[in-house]
Amino acid sequence: MRKSILTVLILIACAAIGFWLFLDRPAREAPSAAEPQLPADVLAAQWPAFKNGGPLRSATGPLPLRKIPLRWECKLGKGGESSPVVSKGVVYVGDMTGSVHAVAMDSGEVKWRFRTESAFSASPLVLGDRVFIGDEDGIVHALSCDDGKPLWRFEVEDEIHSSANVCGKHIILGAYDSHVYCLRAADGVKVWAFRAEAQIHAALAVSDGLAFGGGCDHLLRAIDAQAGKETWSVNVDDVIPTAPVCFDGRVVIGTMGGRLACFAVAGGREEWSREFEEESFYGSPAYAGGVVVIAGKEQVHCVSADTGEVKWTFAARAGFDSSPAISGDGVYVTGKDGRLHVLHIETGKEVWSFDAGARIRSSPAIAEGAVLFIDTSGTLYCLSASGK
Repeated sequence: MRKSILTVLILIACAAIGFWLFLDRPAREAPSAAEPQLPADVLAAQWPAFKNGGPLRSATGPLPLRKIPLRWECKLGKGGESSPVVSKGVVYVGDMTGSVHAVAMDSGEVKWRFRTESAFSASPLVLGDRVFIGDEDGIVHALSCDDGKPLWRFEVEDEIHSSANVCGKHIILGAYDSHVYCLRAADGVKVWAFRAEAQIHAALAVSDGLAFGGGCDHLLRAIDAQAGKETWSVNVDDVIPTAPVCFDGRVVIGTMGGRLACFAVAGGREEWSREFEEESFYGSPAYAGGVVVIAGKEQVHCVSADTGEVKWTFAARAGFDSSPAISGDGVYVTGKDGRLHVLHIETGKEVWSFDAGARIRSSPAIAEGAVLFIDTSGTLYCLSASGK
């Protein structure tokens, strides 16, 4: 009997200790110091267009180079090439089921959807209070940021995969009908149309009053953004499926055959060229800190912006279809292996990664202290470094 009483007392004591440890656990497991606050300019940074628009450098202020936790995920329609953009606390992205989604940045809740009968491969562009995006039926849609209601539409003669870019009060994009179009953002009136010799797949970079782009005719062109007239062109002897990047008086493009080439903005003189064997570039190059980073079907490559000298390469299991984004010392690139890979810009070493599970073809956006991307299952992910 005494033994039974002793056993009960021991059990009661153990339970009391366990309960005390449970109550005390949050205090003991709390970090010794709070995570440092992100700078105000990083928290305020927007990403209103594919590759952050303008010269398409795909670069922004520095996020901390540490693993960033998932804030939320939101299941949308079937994902494809359309990449998310961010403006004033809202994420916009198109999908392959014919919808454009507006998702609240703070909660991951869908604010509105615009539906049409065609797929969206292009990424949205936000300018003022409007969202602009072209679909695979060849229709450019202008939507209200507030509720997604259509404001105007402009129809071309073939598919649109090119994301729109902004030039003053106009938007510029290419189409599979071999034209580059400049439209008035206010009402969709055509300002000019430039005819190329073949399909134009990717976005055009806008810098120094010129629009730069290439296509299936093997020509990189500089087009006067106001007049719609060709300033110069260069034949690169290969299909150009990528959007260019402009920086420091230079423009760089990647080709289907694995060539990365740099030209002078003034006149189109070739400054350097680099061939990557058994490589093909579908994603577009990014620029920051004196280097150009591009993801190919096999590897991510980092080269000197001055000489084209290879700094490093990084290989993932399945290769890449997307365009990298650069934030401080981090290169953020989504892979066909279903992972977001974060690499150190100086060494190419992987710092951390996030497993989405499904293949990722769209490119990441970095805005308001967060990284956003969508996978082919249609799940939109928000990884936040802001602690919110």
